[in-house]
Amino acid sequence: MKISSLLSCVTLVALQQANGFVTNPGSNPASAMQFQTSQLYSQTASEQVEPKTVDTVLTEMNDSGYPFRIVVIGNGAILETTSILGPTMKSSVSPKTGERLVTLASEDQSFEFHVKVDQVENVVFAETRRPIEGGEKVLRICRFMNGEGGSMCSLILNDEGETAIQWFNGMKDRFGSS
Repeated sequence: MKISSLLSCVTLVALQQANGFVTNPGSNPASAMQFQTSQLYSQTASEQVEPKTVDTVLTEMNDSGYPFRIVVIGNGAILETTSILGPTMKSSVSPKTGERLVTLASEDQSFEFHVKVDQVENVVFAETRRPIEGGEKVLRICRFMNGEGGSMCSLILNDEGETAIQWFNGMKDRFGSS
């Protein structure tokens, strides 16, 4: 590991401890940080990062407790899974790339979803109707879009209860739709 990367990581951990981030003693402090949406810091002590829309959306998805069908399409592979986005939510800076990451994970961390939040240019909420036997199914989708307008991932609400639908419609009203 380069000395500059090590110093950046140490500086980040010190900043996060000084600003209310909690670490678990005896574990790796860089991976044990807890996320606070009101205080996101970059690698330098004087530079505070303003929360982006994606930060707020991820926090609200985490807080909702609703399950989502997560779809990520990469070069030659597609990943689909259904999970609640949490209860663990962490923010970190990659020592390799310097990019800010938000991680949503199950309690035992057997499931982890990492988002390179600085690559998310736009968040779009949409509803798509699909015919099914005996009617139709409404897909309530949140898409994270990159700077070229491509979809980074889709998070499909996997709860059709009235409260979940109201929550989704509130998110769509606040953050926009396609």
